[in-house]
Amino acid sequence: MIATANPATNKHVQNYLRGLAEEVNGKYTDYSDDTIIVTIPLSDGRYQNVKGYIIPRGDGVMLEFMSKVCKMEDYPNISLAELLELNNGLCYSKILLKDGYVEVGSSTKYELCTYDQVRYMIFEVARVADELEHRFTGADVY
Repeated sequence: MIATANPATNKHVQNYLRGLAEEVNGKYTDYSDDTIIVTIPLSDGRYQNVKGYIIPRGDGVMLEFMSKVCKMEDYPNISLAELLELNNGLCYSKILLKDGYVEVGSSTKYELCTYDQVRYMIFEVARVADELEHRFTGADVY
């Protein structure tokens, strides 16, 4: 279950993400007390796992989605400048480095987000992460 101060609100988000996974023939998983995973089917039989979190940050609570691309050290030819340039063309997501991994993430203030916004966020994170993973590794790991 995603943890916030309001369990009833958490249930709405979880139910929406569970329904979204069913709608696209994906998979919803309660991964831990504060993390869910939605597996999104993409083109060519590929899938991308997107983790969802509701976490305190700054002066509020944020809804975040993250998806791994690859371990940076395994692909030394990845250009950081190119990743920064790619960020410029993204709407809901951003490419980032976290704990040695190239990841794609998206976040919004929890109390301000809408279901449509959540849908756009999670699909862009999945699509961009998968495109980069395929480009850099040729595999479908995450």
